Amino acid sequence: MKYFIFLFIVLFTLNSEATILTKETQFKDVAEDLQIQKIVEVLQGRVSFLDTSEGIGDGRKAQNLDIQFQRISDSGSVNVEFSVTHTLNRIPKGFAVINIDAGGVVYDSGTIWTSTTIFLKCSVANADITFFIF
Repeated sequence: MKYFIFLFIVLFTLNSEATILTKETQFKDVAEDLQIQKIVEVLQGRVSFLDTSEGIGDGRKAQNLDIQFQRISDSGSVNVEFSVTHTLNRIPKGFAVINIDAGGVVYDSGTIWTSTTIFLKCSVANADITFFIF
């Protein structure tokens, strides 16, 4: 009889701990789901690059992102460095071309970027380039 009671207590204790762990796990899952739901609610339809009603590429910063849109209407001669000023107040990490009116490639010129200026080159002359700096 002693062994039966001991076994009953051990099994009851193990079962109780398992139930507690399961409830904790369920609570953590629910908490994670709520956090994900909050993130989705914050981002859903509320992240935008820019109010494009006034056009893009005029040096304005994006609404919710730490990027700046730029437009160069004439890149100059083929593979000759041109500078682009920005107001990010930090050294940018890169840039991404949104539109170019010619079959060219825009690339980093190799000159060190600053907190106010980046230096690029283009493989075609006189290209009209819209891009963002990030």
